[in-house]
Amino acid sequence: MKDKKCDVNCIYCHIFNENNFQLNDQGIKYNKKFAVGCDFYGDLLTSWRKCNHYIDRQEIQDNLGLNQKEYIFVFIGASASGKDTAIRYLQNKYGIVPIISHTTRPIRKGERQDVDYHFINKTNFNKMKKQQMFFDERKYNTFDPNTKSGKDTWYYGMAKSELLKLGHKACAVDLTGLQNLVNYIGIDNLVVFCLTTDEPKRKSRAQERGGYDENEWNRRADSDKDIFTLQNLDVFSAQGIKINEIQNNGSLDKFYGKIEEAIKPYLT
Repeated sequence: MKDKKCDVNCIYCHIFNENNFQLNDQGIKYNKKFAVGCDFYGDLLTSWRKCNHYIDRQEIQDNLGLNQKEYIFVFIGASASGKDTAIRYLQNKYGIVPIISHTTRPIRKGERQDVDYHFINKTNFNKMKKQQMFFDERKYNTFDPNTKSGKDTWYYGMAKSELLKLGHKACAVDLTGLQNLVNYIGIDNLVVFCLTTDEPKRKSRAQERGGYDENEWNRRADSDKDIFTLQNLDVFSAQGIKINEIQNNGSLDKFYGKIEEAIKPYLT
């Protein structure tokens, strides 16, 4: 166990040694017992790079309990189709860990910092982007009545460090985000669900939550029609990804029941 600074991103410096790591102010994991502070950018889930602290892969797996397969349950679907509702249910019922996005959009009534999103300003978002801390980034040109122009650009990003959380995880992404996730970690640990809901019901749900704007809703609805097409979903099928469809037009109890039925085979 040499206390050396490695010249590549490694696993040992951040994870091994009894998980004795901390997060710095950019959300990067580092091990205080070593003179290193680099982000190892998902090597735990992808490649196992050699460095000054390289040790046997099996030894790391044994120490982290990685022999048990951990899944990422990925929810896609149009706006207000129930993605966040599904993730909260899995978190409360099964302890599944949510992958929380960073965003520059304003916090809505009822939302909580670091629970619904990591709400940050655009300056800090750009800093994280320059440091290559995201595996997925998105931006939306939105209608926002709270600005002078009535418009704004909202940025979203999923940090690589979120994938280091132990246990089954869940996230909500658009199709670009799903492809970025596939490119980053592969398909073996992904379970994808597409939530479908009639547009009038989705609009009603959107109106009930804070921050509703008619122009912004119409923009999202038009965008969703272009995104969630059979042709676009077939792109993932061609990569060997099964898209599990769950309808969410009825009661919450029925919706939860469908989620449980779909999820349970992966939790045994």
